[in-house]
Amino acid sequence: MKQTPLQFPEYVTRPSMLGKFFFDFPRWGAGARAYRDIQRQMAERSEDCLTAWGANAQRNAVRDEVSAIIQEWMEWPHRFYLPNDHLGALLFFPCDMSGEQALQSIADAFSVPDDLVFGFEERTYGELVDALVEVRDRQRTGHPISVEEAPSGWASE
Repeated sequence: MKQTPLQFPEYVTRPSMLGKFFFDFPRWGAGARAYRDIQRQMAERSEDCLTAWGANAQRNAVRDEVSAIIQEWMEWPHRFYLPNDHLGALLFFPCDMSGEQALQSIADAFSVPDDLVFGFEERTYGELVDALVEVRDRQRTGHPISVEEAPSGWASE
């Protein structure tokens, strides 16, 4: 089964004038519809999608830790996220404050400054996980991460 990365529907990325005005209306606004659309995209997934991550144990361990945080904050039905999922769609960012809280929890869990995780919403989930793998490597060698020393690929560069 082909796995398609999460994306915001076009009515979110290119809203009409009415779409912008009614975006936040509960149940029928574009934000509520988009959330349901992303839930539908996720419902089509199975554990098989985790094979897209490969066999790197360190990367998969970081993925599992971050996925648990995202699932907790976003209340998604499972943790079957693809490396090429649009992180903004996965965190329903900026439509929902839970996405920001999830990013804050990720920053706290990896002991990195907030500035290093905020800004990833326009990138992929795999890019965030790979950057956090690099953070863990640097922390293990006694070289904590600062904003000025952000690893390659970080959004704040």
